[in-house]
This record gives sequence, C-alpha cells and structure tokens, in this order.
Amino acid sequence: MGKNRTNTQFPSAPSLVDVISSGLSDEMKPLVITLAESTLAMQAKIIEKMPEFSDMELYQEVTVGTGETIMRGNPAMQEFRALVKDYSSLVSTLQSILADKKPTSISDLDSIRKKFKVAK
Repeated sequence: MGKNRTNTQFPSAPSLVDVISSGLSDEMKPLVITLAESTLAMQAKIIEKMPEFSDMELYQEVTVGTGETIMRGNPAMQEFRALVKDYSSLVSTLQSILADKKPTSISDLDSIRKKFKVAK
C-alpha cells in the first residue's frame, strides 16, 4: 500500500485507485485496493510462469515401493492450477464487490465479513 499509484504514463487518465475506489465507502477503499493489487500480482506471476507450465505434463509416472509404476498428478502442475484457481477466485470476489457499490443498511465491511465468514 505504500506504492505511488498515480498514473505517470498517462497523467490525464485517472489512477487505478481512483477508478477502483470510486463509489466505495472509506472503510472499503483500502480493502478493495489491497485485493486489486493482490489480483494484479497473481496475474503477473501466472503470466511469468505460463511458458514454463505450457510444456509440462499434467501427470507423471512414479515408481512406488513395490516396483509398480503408477500415474500421479505432477505436483508442479497442481501448484500452478491452484494459483490459477486462487486468481480466478480473487477476480470473482473483486468483481462482486465492485458490482455491488450501492449503499445498504449495513456497512460494506460487515456484509463482506458475513459473506466470507471473516472474524472481526
């Protein structure tokens, strides 16, 4: 959160913070910004790892103690798939929050805590 999030490439364009946080309550802005930054970091990691994983096998042969050969999921691919699944979940959560910017009788933060069963 300590980074400068102003748009230096296109000075007249609104910053990412301005676009994402418009219409959100003051208590929700830092949470949504952190979520958006986490989503972008995961996206960068996926893009960085894509060439490495595009040629990798989903399954690999493993020889067990009895000498028998079995097919087992490639741990590296399982890790990559988990990363993509987590990224997808973050995107869905962010879309849900940003689509639901209308004021309610309970605070935005309370509704998110209830939805995701997060303790206070």
